[in-house]
Amino acid sequence: MRELRGAIIDQFDPDTANQSDTLPVEVARDLLSAAIDRQMTIAIQHHEG
Repeated sequence: MRELRGAIIDQFDPDTANQSDTLPVEVARDLLSAAIDRQMTIAIQHHEG
């Protein structure tokens, strides 16, 4: 989940946009979803094998 490290820009803290390690919330959600999908696929394959 290293991709998600740092601040996430959202409507409640617009000042975080000035930080160098921020991600738009949509990008963070997509990265998180992809990471969860990968982990679920690995878990399913492990239990089927």
